[in-house]
Amino acid sequence: RDQKRNPLYMSSASSSGSDSESSDSDPFAEERRRDQKRRRREAEDEAREARKREKRAKKEKKEKKKKEPEKKPTAEELDADLGAYTSGRGGVEEAPAPAAEAAA
Repeated sequence: RDQKRNPLYMSSASSSGSDSESSDSDPFAEERRRDQKRRRREAEDEAREARKREKRAKKEKKEKKKKEPEKKPTAEELDADLGAYTSGRGGVEEAPAPAAEAAA
């Protein structure tokens, strides 16, 4: 039992089991397994980095979208604009009656 669980015994030719038989027939099997693990790890790392880049890009895009709101005009500025507008039209005209009063 201990020989099957211990990886040191598994690599020896005296151990029995399907793992040792396949490694005996193919001396490069262990190397291929290591390469597969390494490639899998690298792919996972790349995927993790890609997710980080995407998240960072979204955050930067969100920050770019945020603009300072336009400064609201003060009452004095609005009064000045209204005065300039009305003087340009030739004076203040009386506003037409609302539709509700006209219908009554």
